[in-house]
Amino acid sequence: MKIIRQVRQQIEAQKMAGDEIARGNMEGHQIIAAEIMDQTEVLEKTTDQVLESIIGSVIMAADQISDSIDMLGNRLCIELTEIKWQLTQRDKKLDEILEVLNESRHNEARQLVQQGLRHYLNEEFEEAEERFKLALTFDTTDYQVLMNLAFIEIHKGNPSQAFIYFRKALSLPLNLDSVSKARTLWATARLHYTQMNFAEAYTYAIEAFKHDNKDDPRVLYDLGVYAALAGRKSVALEKIARAIEGDVAYFGKCSVDPDLKSVKTDIQLLLSRLSIDAEFRARQMVKQVDGELACLENEEQLKNRGSFIEEARKIIQNAIAGLQRPSYSFCRRCADVMVKIKELLSQYKGLVPLYMQLEKCQRECERNSNVCASMPEPAEKSREVHKAVYALMISISYIVPGALLVSADTTVEGMSWGMSLALWPLWIALDFIWPHNGMTAEAGLTGLLIVGIMWGALSLIKRARSNKYDRMSRALSIVRQQFYRSERTMMRVRHDINSIHSAIGEQMAEVRL
Repeated sequence: MKIIRQVRQQIEAQKMAGDEIARGNMEGHQIIAAEIMDQTEVLEKTTDQVLESIIGSVIMAADQISDSIDMLGNRLCIELTEIKWQLTQRDKKLDEILEVLNESRHNEARQLVQQGLRHYLNEEFEEAEERFKLALTFDTTDYQVLMNLAFIEIHKGNPSQAFIYFRKALSLPLNLDSVSKARTLWATARLHYTQMNFAEAYTYAIEAFKHDNKDDPRVLYDLGVYAALAGRKSVALEKIARAIEGDVAYFGKCSVDPDLKSVKTDIQLLLSRLSIDAEFRARQMVKQVDGELACLENEEQLKNRGSFIEEARKIIQNAIAGLQRPSYSFCRRCADVMVKIKELLSQYKGLVPLYMQLEKCQRECERNSNVCASMPEPAEKSREVHKAVYALMISISYIVPGALLVSADTTVEGMSWGMSLALWPLWIALDFIWPHNGMTAEAGLTGLLIVGIMWGALSLIKRARSNKYDRMSRALSIVRQQFYRSERTMMRVRHDINSIHSAIGEQMAEVRL
């Protein structure tokens, strides 16, 4: 509740600062004032949420309160070192956070620590100190006990003894993790701060920064404040600028932080520069994205291809409207959204060659389909000569030589011409055996030659028909292969198009302005 009262005071201070800046003539003052007012409104809502959590159930909502206090701490111009330490100790994941608090602790010592912690959290500091000192007799290097004793000495008004306990907490425990080192160093820096020893506070803050997350905006801001108090203006401005880049909540916080009073003018100039840069970048990005979107809107291949272009156009219109009287947060968010839209436009532009390829494949499929439909299916039987033709050829082959013999008057006297037709091979054979029997083989041989020519012609016809079948089959096979190849390519292109549309749709669902 003390923290909430502090927040209420800070809200009023931020409102006054916003009004003062809005009435000024500093470059970018409207953006700065709008940002402070927006953050003040957020801070009010956050405070109400925390208050509801506390009123609900302090014990049941301990984790929620811890998170809420931590969130408020990022926006509050007071140090919450001890409060965060107390909440950490109450956290159910204490064994994970404090690696030095392990099962090797003696059972009796563990009970003493738990008793001391309950007294400590209920602000019964004398009873808590007694329990912790008893626990210290079991392990003089217990990090948690040493830290708690240091904070008790602070409540007792003994900073020198608190420094001793902090040094022991930092040096005595074995294999102390970086998180614990940073926590102790920040607490030591804060204690030097309360003693108005800002140079030492900055020295310990630098050491804490080495062990902490160097990209954490809260860590950067705290180091910037200590640097400002120690007269390190350039370091202070650089760290605070980085903190604001990481979390815009520090934009409003630094404008009213009393610890930054010595560099107030420089802070205002920093906020002015950040605001102008953010607005310039936002307007430039909107202009670029608007031009790229206009080019895509004129692409014939992309017309009526989904709602992405319409959604992107609506976001750009919202950006243009918001940039009429923007805040720093809006300029930052607008620039980030435009970067994302630009990336999506680049992906969407990749659909143009895919749609062109799809149309080409569709035309090829249609053409090959028509060719396949117009080509007759080659019949397997067309490759063979009909059996009746073979029977006729055999009959003709036997009759022709005999007919030539009969026509040459070489038959035996008294033999009918039918008998001559049937027995002509015998007469030719006898003529070769007895050449002077009155018969001649010339006519029969002539007939055989004619028969050979007939069979040769038949073979040529058969081969020609077979070749025609093979050519037709190959031509039809080639056309079908082209059709299937175009069809597979078309399916692949459609899959690629659908994948890009799906990916863009998922990413667009997260883009809001």
